[in-house]
Amino acid sequence: MTEGYPARTRPDRTGRGPRIDRPATGLGGWWAGAGGHNGVNECGGAMDGQPRTALVAPVPAADRILAAVAVDHPAAVRTGLPAHVTLLYPFVPAIDLEDHGLSWLREFAAAQPPVELEFTEVHHTADFVYLPAAPLGPLVRAARDRWPALAPYAGRFGADPEPHVTVGMRHPAAAEIAEIVAGLLPVRQVVDELWVGVRDQGWTITGTFALTGD
Repeated sequence: MTEGYPARTRPDRTGRGPRIDRPATGLGGWWAGAGGHNGVNECGGAMDGQPRTALVAPVPAADRILAAVAVDHPAAVRTGLPAHVTLLYPFVPAIDLEDHGLSWLREFAAAQPPVELEFTEVHHTADFVYLPAAPLGPLVRAARDRWPALAPYAGRFGADPEPHVTVGMRHPAAAEIAEIVAGLLPVRQVVDELWVGVRDQGWTITGTFALTGD
């Protein structure tokens, strides 16, 4: 356990998007709600009058960790999307997704192999708890390099925050939460797709992009 800050409704997996399916809040379970966790809700819900968007890698194996934390510390776990690593948020404005985001993602994802994650450590600060996800670094960097004008989290956490799954945030019991998480590790996940989500009244997954490269 380390201190420090990082500096499912399932639509069709063909990557054809955009395809608006049921909102992510229709998944049920502890995450159902209109907000978001993992930091994607931290910069507000609209951008120049447009709904916010996010490019994320889902990590369903970590859902049980978030659910366990939510039992005793429900305020620490943001609701809205299941567990994920954020590649880029805010992402391309919703109105521009088809012309300036989805076509590149189709080609990019098709060329990338699935990524194996093994979470063996939990890190925390005074009020933030997260699981480092370093193997996703190349995908995160590629997305940030492709859209250099889109600062991750609007620049609130530096120019290049490390990839991670947020477990709890803005909560004074971070050390206690980290102890809970440590007892549930290791957790393994093969990341085999990326999601684009749009947040208006709630999060909706508008496209999924399978990682099918060799």
